[in-house]
Amino acid sequence: MDGYVFTNEEDIDSDIFQKFYEKHNGILVEDESWYNPELTWFKEILESLGFDVEDIRFSGFRNQGDGLSFKGIWNKSDMGDFKKFKNVVGANIQLLEYYDKFKNACTDAVHIDYDGSRYPHSGTMVSLNSVESDSVAEYVQEVVEIARELADEFYNILEEIYDQLTSKEEVLTWAIDNNIAISENDNMVI
Repeated sequence: MDGYVFTNEEDIDSDIFQKFYEKHNGILVEDESWYNPELTWFKEILESLGFDVEDIRFSGFRNQGDGLSFKGIWNKSDMGDFKKFKNVVGANIQLLEYYDKFKNACTDAVHIDYDGSRYPHSGTMVSLNSVESDSVAEYVQEVVEIARELADEFYNILEEIYDQLTSKEEVLTWAIDNNIAISENDNMVI
């Protein structure tokens, strides 16, 4: 193979790797394959919290208005037990608190939709419930706010994964594992 081949972790400090990284630091996040499994997991979490999920939107991390949101119908009676929820959540203990938040909500069902905005951030999530009193409206809004918090939590998890996948260490590991070579004119040779 022509060119310089990355072979070990010491390459991380080399000038050639720095050039490679500047040009290719997004190589592991170029398409949707890095976050689609996470969105499937988020949907499983939402379902275990009693949501009939209609859609999940995610846009990335580069622009104002980026974020994550979802729409669907939440029914308290459809919540699974805590043990099942804990199994779905796994090691992400920051998500465990949402079970109690939804379980303790003072309303039984809320239809959450997008407000018509082109942006996918959590602030675009609104209730479609028609309410007859201010107190019921407050209870419905409480569920919407909890859902927004959860969407923000999901977004933060995706951002952590993105940061990991675009780190120098991860890109170098990928280059080593895939026998990536750099030609004299700084092009990648696979």
